[in-house]
Amino acid sequence: MYPIHFVERGIGKPIILLHGFCETHEIFNEFSISLANDYRIIIPDLPGFGNSPLTKEFFTLHDISKTMCDWLDAIHIDSCILIGHSLGGYITLDMANFQPNRFEGIGLFHSTANSDTPEKKAGRDAVNDFVERNGVEAFTKTFVPGLFFNPDHEAVRPVNEIAKLTKARSIIGYNLAMKGRPAHLDFLSNSEKPILIIAGEHDSIIPIASLHEQSRLNAMIQFNALPETGHMGMYECANRASQIIKDFADLCYLERP
Repeated sequence: MYPIHFVERGIGKPIILLHGFCETHEIFNEFSISLANDYRIIIPDLPGFGNSPLTKEFFTLHDISKTMCDWLDAIHIDSCILIGHSLGGYITLDMANFQPNRFEGIGLFHSTANSDTPEKKAGRDAVNDFVERNGVEAFTKTFVPGLFFNPDHEAVRPVNEIAKLTKARSIIGYNLAMKGRPAHLDFLSNSEKPILIIAGEHDSIIPIASLHEQSRLNAMIQFNALPETGHMGMYECANRASQIIKDFADLCYLERP
């Protein structure tokens, strides 16, 4: 098993928060404080980000999801709620499809069950070529502001400080893995457990219309839109987003038989 670095706060039933591409657990540091009043919040660094090493040069997202399920075994988490931001949402879907009985509910936080479009795949190839030629910092300097509805948001600078420390091999490897990932629309359609979708009204990465359409696949899916928000609701609409997750956790843990 890969050594997975993680932080945790709070006590009670567990909520796992998975970060996105070119991020680490740090993006959830402040966001998780209020959630920890009611739940045990566990936030890992995905393999290849932060303090969790990437030991394979070539991997799929399913390889990552199996590693994260092994990590849950190692920290003795048999049942939890799993919430994934962007890339973290892709891994969340794969983990839940792989071990559906482990999760009381899952959440897609600015993420999608669709696979990449041909245009998106071409864009990933272009990013990898750019990073190989120009380096990580040149990429994150333009990538990070585009994640926000307001590119001058106060969080752009600290998020970029996190992102620019990402290793080039992680960016390239995850782009290839995301490019090759399958859709998980059947999982959404057939799930018998609650699913949360949180969308940014101005998200340029994951269009809100596609997420609203996915939310209609199953009566177990809750859809929530964040106003004045792009792809980074944990900063742009933190209070509302954390309350949505708390209410979802209450539903999963407290209201279901």
